[in-house]
Amino acid sequence: MSLSEQDSSCQFERLLEVARTAGGIEILEASVDPSQPAMKACLDKARAEGLRSGLQGLREYRAGQPRAKCIVSPFERRTVEQAHSIAKETMQRGCRIGKNEYFPLNAPIDWAADRIRDRGRRFHLNAWIFLEAHIEAYCDCGAEDLASFARQIALDWIEQCIYEGKDNEFAWYDMAVGERAFVLAVLLDEALRNPEVSDDDVIRLLAASRVHAAYLHEKERIKWHSNHGIFQLAGLMALSSTIPELQDSQQQRQFAEDGLVELYTSHFTQEGIHKEHSPHYHVFLTNLLGLMMQTGWLRRPEALASLFKKATSNVIWMVHPDGTMVRVGDTDLEKADDILLQRDEPVRYALSGGREGEMPQSAFAVFPGSGCASFRSPWDNVPYEEASFLFFSAAFHSRMHKHADDFTFEWSELGRVLVCDSGRGSYNYHTSEREYAVSTRAHNTVEIDNQDYSRRIADAFGSALKAWGESEHAFSVEAEQYRKRGFRTHHNRILVFMPGEWLAVIDRLCSPLDHVFTQWFHFDPELHLRRGGLKFRAVIPRTGKVLLVTPLLTADGIRAVCVRGQQQPCLQGWTSLEPNTLTPNYAVGYSLTGKEATFVTVFRICGPTSRVLAGKSAVPRSEGTCKIRWFVDGREEGFDYGAEDGERRLKAIP
Repeated sequence: MSLSEQDSSCQFERLLEVARTAGGIEILEASVDPSQPAMKACLDKARAEGLRSGLQGLREYRAGQPRAKCIVSPFERRTVEQAHSIAKETMQRGCRIGKNEYFPLNAPIDWAADRIRDRGRRFHLNAWIFLEAHIEAYCDCGAEDLASFARQIALDWIEQCIYEGKDNEFAWYDMAVGERAFVLAVLLDEALRNPEVSDDDVIRLLAASRVHAAYLHEKERIKWHSNHGIFQLAGLMALSSTIPELQDSQQQRQFAEDGLVELYTSHFTQEGIHKEHSPHYHVFLTNLLGLMMQTGWLRRPEALASLFKKATSNVIWMVHPDGTMVRVGDTDLEKADDILLQRDEPVRYALSGGREGEMPQSAFAVFPGSGCASFRSPWDNVPYEEASFLFFSAAFHSRMHKHADDFTFEWSELGRVLVCDSGRGSYNYHTSEREYAVSTRAHNTVEIDNQDYSRRIADAFGSALKAWGESEHAFSVEAEQYRKRGFRTHHNRILVFMPGEWLAVIDRLCSPLDHVFTQWFHFDPELHLRRGGLKFRAVIPRTGKVLLVTPLLTADGIRAVCVRGQQQPCLQGWTSLEPNTLTPNYAVGYSLTGKEATFVTVFRICGPTSRVLAGKSAVPRSEGTCKIRWFVDGREEGFDYGAEDGERRLKAIP
């Protein structure tokens, strides 16, 4: 039986009521474990001599225990000096999330923050993520002034949201409770060691810790389907491991560890790829696992050691040569070196631009069970940042952070991304910006009838990868899916990639119904496209090269559109480089109407005066060999791709 199916005692509401109505001794009795001799002695003293005496015994006991270990933010990589600087700035100016304005932290703090429209900022506020720098600085070098500031902020939240019962959207939001638990564990440990902290404040921190642990121990509150469940259980692990004096701590620690093993093994594929369709969240959850393994909290670290190793190593296949993360799913424009905490030797090589670590052995990686693949030029490309890179996604495992982006890709050459994805956009759901960012038309795939692909979990197909290979320094990858809901359309996509030179995209679609099929491509905001009929041309800045976009099958009725920053009748030609912001970029769409459609589009990197002309190409409706040809300044190029002896074969020409 999985943990998500087991019963757990419902103590949260009862303990919340105890915290709000009971006196100090009653809270102490409801918080510490009387089965532990030292805690029984504390309780006996409290009953016989008063709360102060009981708490003094608890303080003395804690002074003899190891100091709390800190899990620093898994969101970013920073030095102790940077943590100090961030903490000091927060003390002086307030809480700041991203590039937004500072939020005042003068008591009483407006924890509901209704004036802030951004859900992400209200979550960060109530999750106390802005206090993690203070905790990190305290744990690293005993910065008591920073711990004191964090304690006062926490006590303000406890006063309002526990004792006064004030509620807001994120006060008891699942992941926020887990995040707060990391901070609470350290603050309670610090308060018990600090004679300057009043007994009343200790009791409040004790009550809050016990309430949070009880909340996180109720299986019905754990979000077993998403990464939020992992953060909830990790927070429970922090509290139960750091303050084992709490009641039920041993059962809670076991529950947390068993749950973490269950969630990590089910939320990552056997290949070590996170199933939430986002390179950012892959790194995020890999960081958290590494941090928990470093603390020693996991009694059975070997249960997750292999997964952690794979997940860490796989990061190199989600990073462009310029160091930025692939922006598939809910991923912002960010440097992998800024956010990945742990790294093996090949990862060090990839993130240092080849200056450190050991060079990876392969120039491509395909994850057939996960539904993604990456291809690149050799790792010793000089200069490293100008290497070629292609990432292809054909996965649908869950709704979490999933966009309607089946078969999308990102491509970079010459030190920059040429064809880009939409990025995260926003977590302010039901806004036009968020709806656009997750829409099919915002990605490099085929849109049908101006509608989005299904993101319903009932339509999840896992991986749609069908075949892949290499030949003559070229790579191929193929995916296939029957889109039943709303479309009744069979879709086959083939990418053929010659690093440093060209990329060809073949889409074959067929349906018993008439549809409008549109093959969309989105270009980096610095690329400015110029149109010539059905062809497009863009100068690649600072390279002396141009990108030529050419459709090779110009069937009757094919139409082309090119838009940038379009507002009406719908958003199109935008990409999200940072949260809650859309940046205009060029989007090209090729459309055909009918029951069948075949698109072949080639992207060629050339000199500034070069021309690409379509050659004689043939694409069978289903099985058979695709023969794709074009001419660059009179020289024939192309490839043959198809089934041979039961296998897919690729032959690049010349």
